[in-house]
Formats: sequence, C-alpha cells, structure tokens
Amino acid sequence: MPFTPDFGSVPDWVEAIGTAGALGFLSGQFIIDRRKDRAEAEAAAAAKRDDEARQARLVTVQLEWRYDPKGHPTNERLPGWLGDIQLINDSPLPIRAIEPFMEETIRTGPAARVHSQLSLRHWSRMGGDLSILRPGQQLALVIQPQLPPGEPGGSGEYAKDQPSPWSDPNRKHRTGVKYTDAAGIRWQHTPGGQPERLIEP
Repeated sequence: MPFTPDFGSVPDWVEAIGTAGALGFLSGQFIIDRRKDRAEAEAAAAAKRDDEARQARLVTVQLEWRYDPKGHPTNERLPGWLGDIQLINDSPLPIRAIEPFMEETIRTGPAARVHSQLSLRHWSRMGGDLSILRPGQQLALVIQPQLPPGEPGGSGEYAKDQPSPWSDPNRKHRTGVKYTDAAGIRWQHTPGGQPERLIEP
C-alpha cells in the first residue's frame, strides 16, 4: 500500500497558523514594550540630569592667559604664564568648595595619548573666598600651571621660552573650575562649555 502523508485537516492548519500568529504578535508587542520602556527611562534620566544642572548652568567661567615676566614673591609666584579666571554665580543659591583645575593631554604618537592633571599654583584676588560664592557674586582667580616633573622649565612653571599652555600642537588642555552646588553635586566647568557632573571617590 503506498504511503500517504497526513498533513492534517483544514481546522488543524487554521489552529496552527493562529497559534503561530499569536506568538509572533506577542513577541513583537514585547519588543515594542521594551523599546518604549527604555525610551521612557532614558527620557526620565535626561530630565533628571537637566534638572540637576539647572543651578550649574547659571554659573559662568571666563579665562584669559598672559605672560608675567616679574612674578610676585609674596605669593610665591615665579615668572611664567598666568591664567585669569572669572567665576560668576548668577544662580539664586551659593556654590562651595571652589577649585581651579587644568587637564593636559599629550600626543605621543599617531594614536597614543597621555592624560594627566597639571599642578596649579592658584590664589584669589582681593581676598576672594574659595570656600563659598554667594548668589550674584563674582570671584577672580589667578592660576599658574606647572610643567610635569622631569620636563624642562627649571622651577616647574611654564617659562617664556617653553610652549605656552595652549600653543603646543602636541599638548591639549582643558582649564576651568570645579565646585559643589547647593544640592551637594560636584561640577566641572570650562569657559564657554556646559557644566559636567563629576563622580568623585
């Protein structure tokens, strides 16, 4: 007797197709729901970050560089490049623990970079207080970057015959101010840039 395969009845096929369709629909709906949940979570996180940065966006950092050939012995300052920082708090709340910083990235090869924090001498003008800057106040700071140990420059300051902090094409710098806002969040702020939240140990 010849073998005749049993492909089932029409109702069986309809039921199988319906089951497969339902599974496909549920899988598709699950993926859509996951994407929606992820988008909503990302939007909520972005809104939270935006709210946290509200005070920091009202703080302004300005910076100008100049070369001082004389230095200032009373400030333990030697001749070198100086940066004049102006910190302006236009927010309705104070900021605290103000600290200037300078990051250096040195290009040592086509794709090689070395990142480091430069040591800074810094002091405030006119007796400004780095512990707190109240609403509507300004703080004038002077910074003097120092070369990393082992590099030419004698005292460690950028000498006049050494590249200035911004002119060496193999050296890139980010200079600005770190501070803590009224909510206790630590920020890093560079001239003309947006405040960046810091996660510090």
